[in-house]
Amino acid sequence: MIRIAGVYTAWMSILTAGCLFSGCATKPPASSPRGSGSRDACDILDGMSPKVKTLLDHYPSAAVLLSNTCSSVVAGKTARLYYFYDPYTNRPSAFHSYAGANGVTIAVRENQSAWDQYLGLLFEIINSSNQPKFTRLALQAERGKLSRGDFPVRVLELEHQAVLRTRELVVGLGLASSEFVDSVLYKRLLNSPNRFDEFLAYVQQPENKRNPLLEYQQQYDQNKNAH
Repeated sequence: MIRIAGVYTAWMSILTAGCLFSGCATKPPASSPRGSGSRDACDILDGMSPKVKTLLDHYPSAAVLLSNTCSSVVAGKTARLYYFYDPYTNRPSAFHSYAGANGVTIAVRENQSAWDQYLGLLFEIINSSNQPKFTRLALQAERGKLSRGDFPVRVLELEHQAVLRTRELVVGLGLASSEFVDSVLYKRLLNSPNRFDEFLAYVQQPENKRNPLLEYQQQYDQNKNAH
C-alpha cells in the first residue's frame, strides 16, 4: 500500500494503493504510532519489533534478504519505520508514504504475526521503489489525463509488480510452507496470479473484505469534489 501525503498536490495527498496486504484506505489508522528514523536508510531495521527480531534470529537468511533489499531500494533516503496498533484486521496492515523526493516512511501493524510483520515490511520497502511512477499517476490524475476507471487499474499494476517481486524473493529463501503456518500474507503471496488481469480479479474477491478498484474510484471522486 502506498500513501503519498501532502507532497505536491491534493491528488498526492490522498493517493493510496493497497491490495495484497492491506486493502485500500483513505486515511491511516487512528492509533498513535511508535517508530524510528535515520538518514542511513537501513538503520531503520534496528527499530523492528521484538517479534520480528526474534524471528530473524531463527532465520538469518530472511534477515539478510531484508537488509539487502533495504540497502538497494531505500539507500540515500531519509527513512522512518513506525508501528501501529489496529484491532480491525480488514484495515491496512502496512503502508508507506513519501515526504518529498528523498523521504520515505514505512508503517507496519504490530498486532499481527511476526511473519506478517516481516512480509509487510519487505513488501513496502519494495513497493516504495515505485515512487516516481506513483507520482506520475497522481499528476496525470490531477491534470485530467487519467479517467476514473483507469486510475485504480494503473495503481494496481504497480502494486502487482511489487507483489511478484516480493514473492520471488520470499520463495527464494527456500523455506517450507509449514514455517509460515500462522501467516496470512504468505498465503496471499503464493496465491497471487502472475497475470495482471487475473490478479485484478483476485484482489476483488469477497474474502479479501475490500475492493481496491472501488476504493480508488472513491478517492478519485473525493479529489474531484475537492477542486
